[in-house]
Amino acid sequence: SSGINAEYGRSVLAMPILNESRNVLGVVEILNKKGEERFDRNDESLFEAFTLFCGLGIYNVINFERLIKANNAQKVVLEILSYHASASKDEVSLIEREEIPSADSLNILSFEFADHSLDTDQTVLATIRMFIDLDLINKFRIDFQSLIRWSITVRKNYRDVMYHNWRHGFNVAQMMFAMLTSGGMSQQFSDVEVFALLVGSLCHD
Repeated sequence: SSGINAEYGRSVLAMPILNESRNVLGVVEILNKKGEERFDRNDESLFEAFTLFCGLGIYNVINFERLIKANNAQKVVLEILSYHASASKDEVSLIEREEIPSADSLNILSFEFADHSLDTDQTVLATIRMFIDLDLINKFRIDFQSLIRWSITVRKNYRDVMYHNWRHGFNVAQMMFAMLTSGGMSQQFSDVEVFALLVGSLCHD
């Protein structure tokens, strides 16, 4: 190419990188042919072949990324489906045989509560204690066994991820419980609203 700025170079050859639909993915260029003033037709043919390989490479990378995203999405769907199961009779019976600890012993009335002191079953027991102390079982005539089954089912339906997992949901519910009880907020809401706040906190993720 003639008329090239001296500071830029004495010659330049530029070509588009195209995909299979002939859409432009980018542009490549080479500067200053060694020992020659200008690029010729042979250079253009070689460079065009190079751009074809560039296009194939980019196409493969894009498809590979799409494949990875599709596989990840499939894993999430399968994981979610695998978690969508109700609690078994044995799981319900195990919790049903346990004595429900007091809110004080569980420390769930505190705004400084830390869940690491409780194992998984104890978090379910603590959940049931919240419903008991807010008198939701009596007010809404909740079958005790159904409450246990529901609590375990909610726990099982949370995915095993770093943050938005069962313990995160439980911690949000505990904070809501502390606000409603120790913070006196239950007086500002109706029974249905208190019920919705607790259930929503547990199930929000």
